[in-house]
Amino acid sequence: MAIVIHEATPDHAEAIREVQRHTWIATYPNAEYGITKADIEAWFYETPEKAPIRREQRRQSVATAPFHAWIAMDGETVVGFCMVKQEQQEHLVQALYVLPEYQGQGVGKRLLQAALQWFGAGKEIVLNVASYNEKAM
Repeated sequence: MAIVIHEATPDHAEAIREVQRHTWIATYPNAEYGITKADIEAWFYETPEKAPIRREQRRQSVATAPFHAWIAMDGETVVGFCMVKQEQQEHLVQALYVLPEYQGQGVGKRLLQAALQWFGAGKEIVLNVASYNEKAM
């Protein structure tokens, strides 16, 4: 099935979170920096009391300016996303994640192209990458 890129809606917020969680677990554990898989899983853990509040905050972040987001879909499954923010001095690619099994297929490139087109010309575009994430670099 072909991957389709389109704008994210608040209804995609939890699928976006799951893509981020799976990608972080596959990418960010690092013995040199003392980051374990358990550390990442703990970062994503939400208490039952706070989970509904955090879900609503995520929904709002997808729908609220100055943020804008796109998702990559394989059928009904979100397999990647890109979230950006327009700032005074620059444009910021806040997040760009693709599920590990979809990496290397041009999905991230297509998401980034959507963001670059939306940003337009005129300001510097910034994307922060973990220093040890060679694949992203």
